[in-house]
Amino acid sequence: MGNSCLLEITDRYNTFSSKERTIADFILKNPAKVIYYTIDDFARELSISEATVFRFIKKLGYEGYQYFKVSLASEVTKASDNSKKKLDADNISDIYKYITDLYSQNLHETAAILDTNLLDNIVTKILNSKKIAFLGLGSSGELSKNSYNKFIDTGLFCIYNADYHMQLKLASQLHSDDIAIVFCNSGMNKDTITLVDTLKDNSVPTVGISSNPNSPFAKMVDDFIYTHPINPKTVIEKLSSYISQITVIDYLYLKALSNGKNIDISLKHQNKIIQSRKYTNEKS
Repeated sequence: MGNSCLLEITDRYNTFSSKERTIADFILKNPAKVIYYTIDDFARELSISEATVFRFIKKLGYEGYQYFKVSLASEVTKASDNSKKKLDADNISDIYKYITDLYSQNLHETAAILDTNLLDNIVTKILNSKKIAFLGLGSSGELSKNSYNKFIDTGLFCIYNADYHMQLKLASQLHSDDIAIVFCNSGMNKDTITLVDTLKDNSVPTVGISSNPNSPFAKMVDDFIYTHPINPKTVIEKLSSYISQITVIDYLYLKALSNGKNIDISLKHQNKIIQSRKYTNEKS
């Protein structure tokens, strides 16, 4: 959309129905609060149906609630940034502080748009899968390797290979009772899209992680997780997107490790869980 989200609501306010004005009023008064809401949270807050919220979002021109939250979060962030000194790598002496501030900012922006219900559903699928494949190429391949190295410690059956052709073979050998977690930061890599096509041919459930929610990759996978910054333009922004994606993986890993219960587990307890799951896998 060309216009800002809040400006669009303001400009069209007089055309809204009474129920739509209730939604509009809440967004205009609480934009920083809304970006942390799932659509279910929003509906409960205003005692309206999720369908009513969704129709309002569609009326504004957004494909879905998450896209609306991306736009809103961007505006809230810009408003916050305007009250602070703008980060500018060319005009600062402390590059380390610049980087850490940028990483922190993007982690907060990612947290604002993440749907934890979606993440928890993905954890359930992971726990119920026979095999978990981690796929990705280039720098996204490093993320898939990082994820594999974490999840292998859960005792779950994990597979990974750095070579593209081997990844294609792995993808062709997976089934509907497995799951593939695929990284593609740009969302435009043709080889990665071929991997997803191969997975879809075998009815393999897919989870995609990227910073491009409007990409072909985002529309192909079954469950899509996107992180800030959206469509990074610089090397540092790209690196900060990887930090956000690693944080998402850490969430999935800890939830899977604790089986969705207490996420603050000790290393001693972690080892017991791993050994127990390995024994179960061997028995089966």
